[in-house]
Amino acid sequence: MRLDVFKYIESWYNHKRRFPALGNLTIDEFWEQYNIKKQLIKNVA
Repeated sequence: MRLDVFKYIESWYNHKRRFPALGNLTIDEFWEQYNIKKQLIKNVA
C-alpha cells in the first residue's frame, strides 16, 4: 500500500496540486514557463 500511495502522489497529485512556493502554479505549469523563459533568453543571446 505504501508504494501505491507513493505512486499516486508522484504521478498524479503533485502534478495537479498548486504550490504556493511556485506562485500557485502546478509543477507542470512551472516547468513550462521555465522552459519558455529559458528559450527566450537563449534566442536573445
